[in-house]
Amino acid sequence: MPSADRFDSPSSFTAETAYLFRHALLREAAYELQPPGVRARLHELAFFLIEQSFGGRAPEPPPLDAEALPEHHTHPTDAVAYELAYHARKAAEGEDAGESALAAQLLYLRRAAEFLGRRYQIDAAVRCWQALALLLPVRLRGEALRRGAVLLARTGKPRQSEEMCDSAMECFRQAGDRRGEGIILGHLATLYEQTGRVELAENTLQRAIAILREAAAPRSEAVASANLADLYQRRGRVDSSEDTHRKAIALYRQVGDRRGEGLALAGLAGLYLETGRMDSAETTFHRSLAILREVNDKAGEGVALSNLAVLYDKTGRPALAEENYNQSLTIARAIGDRFTEGNVLGNLAALFSLDGRTELAEAAFRQALAIHREVGNRRYEGIVLGGLAAMQLDAGRIGLAESTWHSAVRVHREVRNRRSEGVALGNLAFLYSQSGRPEQAESTFIEALAIHRETGDRPSEGVTLGNLACLYLETGRLHLADTEFLQAVAIHREVKNRHFEGLHLCDHACCLVTLGRTANAADHWRKGAAILRELHRGNELARQFAAMRRACLNAGVEPFDGPG
Repeated sequence: MPSADRFDSPSSFTAETAYLFRHALLREAAYELQPPGVRARLHELAFFLIEQSFGGRAPEPPPLDAEALPEHHTHPTDAVAYELAYHARKAAEGEDAGESALAAQLLYLRRAAEFLGRRYQIDAAVRCWQALALLLPVRLRGEALRRGAVLLARTGKPRQSEEMCDSAMECFRQAGDRRGEGIILGHLATLYEQTGRVELAENTLQRAIAILREAAAPRSEAVASANLADLYQRRGRVDSSEDTHRKAIALYRQVGDRRGEGLALAGLAGLYLETGRMDSAETTFHRSLAILREVNDKAGEGVALSNLAVLYDKTGRPALAEENYNQSLTIARAIGDRFTEGNVLGNLAALFSLDGRTELAEAAFRQALAIHREVGNRRYEGIVLGGLAAMQLDAGRIGLAESTWHSAVRVHREVRNRRSEGVALGNLAFLYSQSGRPEQAESTFIEALAIHRETGDRPSEGVTLGNLACLYLETGRLHLADTEFLQAVAIHREVKNRHFEGLHLCDHACCLVTLGRTANAADHWRKGAAILRELHRGNELARQFAAMRRACLNAGVEPFDGPG
């Protein structure tokens, strides 16, 4: 066994490492002895030799402030862009340096920032955007800072992202750039929503849209409108969401932005899916996919395919769901989109879990977690942990599921994802209720409800109220259960959450049977069972029928119609 102090012993150095160590010191000393002008020329030479070795000068990228999303073209120098930017900066320090050294520094800092961002080296990419911003006029400085802020937000660093957005906003205001101001307000709104400040998020998006309209920037206005539509959807404001999705689609058509139109149609299809309008959702997803394929937007196509797979799963077509998930996964891997790859693996894992393929599900969840950790996507790491916990609970591994949900909550709190924190707490409360801990379940349901109301998450509020009502039913507090079921079902109808409307109508029927209100119970049962049949929820309907039959037998009444 080697001794503990071997790295402190001179004998542990080989002749080669000793030479390299001395050589590095000598090289640094020799460099420092050179006059500044000579150093600058040495860097100029190094820049020239590296650039020529990697295919010569890279092309100039599109302007930073271009409204349309430019098509990206790689170049061999991208791999050494950071080094080229460094040598260009040092060369620019020479007394006789011309504008070409500064231009080269601007070019390669930009390309380094974009290259590192695509490689998920986020901290390095953000430093490049910040360094680039210092060299740019104030208006373009704001755009460079905005791009760094977007990277920080994607990797679960909302506080740093917000600070950089604020700096970008100051730049846009100094330059009198109303379009830039509107765009940065849209990004700030996303951060506000992600961190639970939903009223501020909504107001900020509305301000952004007004400014972009005033600035005659319809494409950017369309982006902000699509984001506002998504916010309305998450808050359960279905009619407002649908109207705003349609406005965004119209704006994209106005400017001829087919890619934007395809993405906005995918968002509208997602709204239809969430609100149980399955035929409209399927038709709109296919319209979206046709456009995204027409413009060769592989990333958008992959996401749309994944969402279409969710629809197939919810409408009882698991084979088609799996096929679409795999197509989406293939696209994400082909274009190196690790974010989407991680998200799709999480969805595929949930499908495997529902089909009883537990080993495949766990492997896919683990792969998804590894990817999210690799790219620093802490936000989705927390979400995938929640999915893994749900699978563990379904498999009866209660202790493991509890531990995993606690890990998810810790991540959500770290990245200030209040909405997902509320969802995870609601799931933890359900676990407590299923494992005989009613007091802990009740207090955690109430904690989750407070977060849902704080973040304006009406769909999750309805689900949690219904699950709390089930707890009250199980613990014999029938009148409390009746009240909470009524509130839950009202919210489900408001936000068009058909799945949970059906479930909680059936649960409420059991409560009403126990209270002796048999006629009302039968009406609730028929409505709930009809919804579950319509949505192809055969397993859920069978479970509900068993619970209803037990309630009817205990109350001495005939069971209602069966699950067929």
